[in-house]
Amino acid sequence: MSFLKPLIFRIRIRFLHHEAWALRTAKRHPLLAIYAFITLWIWLIAAGLPFSLSVLVLMEFGGRLGTAISIFPAAAGLILITPWFFRWYFICAGVMFGSVTLAKRKEIELSQRLERLKQARGE
Repeated sequence: MSFLKPLIFRIRIRFLHHEAWALRTAKRHPLLAIYAFITLWIWLIAAGLPFSLSVLVLMEFGGRLGTAISIFPAAAGLILITPWFFRWYFICAGVMFGSVTLAKRKEIELSQRLERLKQARGE
């Protein structure tokens, strides 16, 4: 599994770069800030695709028990995604209405996370 570690680092760094791009774009074009936020959903779709396929197989061959079992991971995923979603929504809505305090905080957080990832990777 050690061959996955460099790939995971590259994906995480790419995701942070995309978040930073969405934040810069939202600040540059405040009226279109929500559209910059929407571009982040491609990452959630890509991350959830293998899980979704496994749930479909479980539901197909597991019957009612498989369907019941598949609800728990889906609910856990929804619970994990909800804070991320609403935080980005409030950041973009704040930028649209002229408040950039959340955006500045997120920008600092993103730069710190990116720096930590690059140090862990050895760049």
